[in-house]
Amino acid sequence: MNSRSTTQEDRRYFINASDFPLGALWIGQSYCSNKYRMIRKRSTATVVMYIAEGEGYVVKNGKSHLVTSDTICIFYANEAHHYYASQQSPWTIIWMNLSGELANTLAKAYGISNEFAFEGKGLKYIFDNIAALVYDDEITNFDCQKTIASSYIKLLMELRNKVHEKNHHPNAVKIKKFLDENTHRLVGNEELAHLVFHSSDYCIKLFKKEYGSTPYDYQLKQKMDIACKMLQQTDTAVFEIASSLGYNDAQYFSGLFKNKCGITPGAYRKKYK
Repeated sequence: MNSRSTTQEDRRYFINASDFPLGALWIGQSYCSNKYRMIRKRSTATVVMYIAEGEGYVVKNGKSHLVTSDTICIFYANEAHHYYASQQSPWTIIWMNLSGELANTLAKAYGISNEFAFEGKGLKYIFDNIAALVYDDEITNFDCQKTIASSYIKLLMELRNKVHEKNHHPNAVKIKKFLDENTHRLVGNEELAHLVFHSSDYCIKLFKKEYGSTPYDYQLKQKMDIACKMLQQTDTAVFEIASSLGYNDAQYFSGLFKNKCGITPGAYRKKYK
């Protein structure tokens, strides 16, 4: 590891990181000079870094990539790490170094491990909470580890959502979120049209282009997936399941379920519960 000077670095070290599947080795906040540079030929830690102010560069495959304030970078364990502050506006960074393979495994599970830089709008609070641990002498190392682990998982969830939003049309994302949050009732195309200030035909075509199905088919699949889980994992009556998904007619719901899943709700419960 090669690290060159920073103007000031406040950090906290945890001797017990290896006690946890997802443990923090170090956390800190660095107020960097324009001479700051970090090089690790093969890092044993996953480094999560938030650029609070200024800018710097990340070197990937021999090419330097500019990263600016309000950006989150993740450098994974067992890879080379190379990043440095800019000459004109050296960055201030908040960071955490995580031990073990679980940090990498979780990033892969959340589908973000192919990227290293993420737009951090709205996520600064996560890193402010990490930075606060550096200066809190009263909090135990164990409680710090709990906060850091939960913060990392929360961050991965937020970044997965950002990657999804980046890869899809904003109106399609808005429709999908609305459908996901309203599985307890039936949402019609006119309501979706009002949501995005476009026609129903626009909503149907856009959603199908982005997600491969119409809003109705997507909504129906979500409802049937929920129904399957409730049939497998609870004793809730079929008519109550139907009602919780916005179907007041249990017989109609059963017909939809059989059409989608191949068997009736009762038969499904007997087979899979």
